[in-house]
Amino acid sequence: MTPFDLIVWFVTGALTVIAGILLVNLPLFPLLGRGKTWSGAWPRVSVLVPARDEAAVIGETVRTLATQDYPDLEVIVLDDHSTDGTGDLARGRVKIGRVIRWRRLRPAIF
Repeated sequence: MTPFDLIVWFVTGALTVIAGILLVNLPLFPLLGRGKTWSGAWPRVSVLVPARDEAAVIGETVRTLATQDYPDLEVIVLDDHSTDGTGDLARGRVKIGRVIRWRRLRPAIF
């Protein structure tokens, strides 16, 4: 047997094992209901944006997050003692229906 033949046998065997695993597991995977829609209340999703001296990009970041169409989205900007006005810029980008909580974090202990 040549090295090429060994590679062919190995690849063929590996593909056969993968196909076997797929065929055994395929009937076990749960299927989603057909045509059913979810009618429950949307859970609140909070997006945490840690920021320190990010004035150059925080406005665009918050604006992009605020354009999401999720019905109960909360954006929380965590301003870690920025010296460039990051928190003020983030607050200035809030659109109606979106919440921004600006928090100044305590200085690190270490």
